[in-house]
Amino acid sequence: AGGIPISAPQGAEMKDFYGMLEVDQAPVATLKPRPVYPYRARRLNLDGEVDVKFLVDTAGRVSRISVLRAVPKGLFGDSVIRALSSWRFKPGRVKGRPVNTWVTTTIAFRIDDL
Repeated sequence: AGGIPISAPQGAEMKDFYGMLEVDQAPVATLKPRPVYPYRARRLNLDGEVDVKFLVDTAGRVSRISVLRAVPKGLFGDSVIRALSSWRFKPGRVKGRPVNTWVTTTIAFRIDDL
């Protein structure tokens, strides 16, 4: 009998990506260089925040970076994207297996931290 194969709802074995709440063990940063404080923001004495979403793959590399929100707009996002590209993680795990995991976080820039 033909037809469309339907996968059983086993979950873990079938998924390509997981959210932070779906993994048994969340990704843990092993290398996390701070983003460069943009010159213009420093000169204007501005703090900022960037909400960002990215994928940590099974090798612990970061990809698919997207800025969800940046305050002030257009000032800190590029710096965050450049820094995240070099971050490394112990990958998230499901049932002991490394899995691709979506991570959402906020990166804050505080002029007082310089």
